[in-house]
Amino acid sequence: VVLLLAVRTQVQETVLSKQVDYAYLDFSPLRFTCSRNGSNPLEILNKTACEMGNKTATETIVVWGDSHSDHWMPLIVDYFKNYRIIQYSMPGCPPLIGNTNPHVENCRAFNDLVAESIKLNTSVKGVILAARWSAYTGSPAIQSKQKSDSPIYFDASATSTEDALSILNISLERTLKTIHTNNLKILVMGATPEFKYPVPACVFRRSPEYCQSTRAENDIYREKVMKILRDTIAKQPSVRLADGYEALCDSQHCPVVKNERIFYSDGDHLTGSGAKHTLSSIQNEFTWFAQSQTK
Repeated sequence: VVLLLAVRTQVQETVLSKQVDYAYLDFSPLRFTCSRNGSNPLEILNKTACEMGNKTATETIVVWGDSHSDHWMPLIVDYFKNYRIIQYSMPGCPPLIGNTNPHVENCRAFNDLVAESIKLNTSVKGVILAARWSAYTGSPAIQSKQKSDSPIYFDASATSTEDALSILNISLERTLKTIHTNNLKILVMGATPEFKYPVPACVFRRSPEYCQSTRAENDIYREKVMKILRDTIAKQPSVRLADGYEALCDSQHCPVVKNERIFYSDGDHLTGSGAKHTLSSIQNEFTWFAQSQTK
């Protein structure tokens, strides 16, 4: 019996080790090329270096945002394979025009450049915006290491969560209107679940059940920012919210492993497997976005 238990444990650990190893490699192939460091001197955007999908296509989709825009790329490239896809990502820099981010030196200039690039590129038919929206409200993050960190806001002028939410409302509306001047469709990706510990390492040391977070704590963490997203988007033409949250959480928990795949590469970023899993809950929005005419 002891021998059988030891063999079973060894097999389980081998499977788990493979899952963890895969999770660390399960991300967009352009992550290191197209995730720009906000502290480095900002250069003219090289869209060619950050292209994926069908590079001969006549229609282009732009993906714009912080590091969460990058974690959606495996799903976006897989679904919109008939389009040219250009990725503009800067970690810590949500895709909002006119904001001064005190934590990322070149965020405002980067967003201005992206907006101008979209305006000048006549092949662009749609824009996907993504960010770790809840992280910029000043609310304590679910991740344990960030509990005592100084608050992070959408703009340097904010001093409270209420300020941050008001700024999000104004700057998101400004950004959507700016993009829509070119009569483009826009998808805004919703906030994804977060976890107390970096998921792959936690799963390897503990268990998937230990590492998951509760639905309730994620509901609380994201509810205010998601209300702003919904209300602001509802007022704008040709904009929809793609919220994969229901595919990632059940009524009680937000699991970290499904179908023998780890869905998160750390405490808040999806793996490619996690991103693709959300399609069941955002299929309608993706189908609408792929249609050529604006509605």
